Amino acid sequence: MAVANRLNRVVALIYRLPAAWRTPLLSRLFGSQVKLAGTARVRVHEMTRRQATLSIANRRPVQNHIRGVHAAAMTLVASRACTRFARKSAMTNSFSSAESRPCSSATR
Repeated sequence: MAVANRLNRVVALIYRLPAAWRTPLLSRLFGSQVKLAGTARVRVHEMTRRQATLSIANRRPVQNHIRGVHAAAMTLVASRACTRFARKSAMTNSFSSAESRPCSSATR
């Protein structure tokens, strides 16, 4: 059974709202907790106990010298999504190491 921390409770409340409101509210919540994510305007499309879907637009503030999304910005998105699951795994042992592997490969 997963631990009901403050983030889980707020996300559960957001999922009770209309679907059109979820991405903006999840993104605002995520940006308020991870300051660089708010600056980079990371979009959180889905955040459940099993999956997190985040994106970052190729805007000037997050671009590198060849006008692509900077590696640090991509790493931010991948590591934040994976950290949510890693913390949950450490606290509840609800995820196996096989389920954690996709996160580690996503940051390579």
